[in-house]
Amino acid sequence: MADPFRGKSLRWSYQDGPTAGQEYEHVFGTDGTVTYRQLGGGTKGHAASYQAARLGKGIRIMAYTSAEGWTLTTVIDQASGKIVSVASNQDQLFVQNGRLLEAAPKKGSSTKASDRRNARPSKRTRRQQVRVPR
Repeated sequence: MADPFRGKSLRWSYQDGPTAGQEYEHVFGTDGTVTYRQLGGGTKGHAASYQAARLGKGIRIMAYTSAEGWTLTTVIDQASGKIVSVASNQDQLFVQNGRLLEAAPKKGSSTKASDRRNARPSKRTRRQQVRVPR
């Protein structure tokens, strides 16, 4: 089965748990590794191998273990944009609910807030903002 994340970037935020209100970006390399960072500064993870699978139509799961010893397993519902992550290490276990954010900007695209406010996305673009790779 083809890897639904390879070569893609996803951003999401958590609504509860120890990272409530924080936003993260995950970049899935073509080499089967993932790097992550907390948007707005803070945590940045090193490349780690990940595993991913399709659970059903529009539902994906991925998991990796960071160098700090945390394992993150995340289920993504493409239709609703909802995510559920389980973060665990040898001593702790947390369930966190969240939402997909817009896709990470492509290299060379503007990230200025004024440009984003003035740009009116097409209906197709709005639908793709929470699209998970197939």
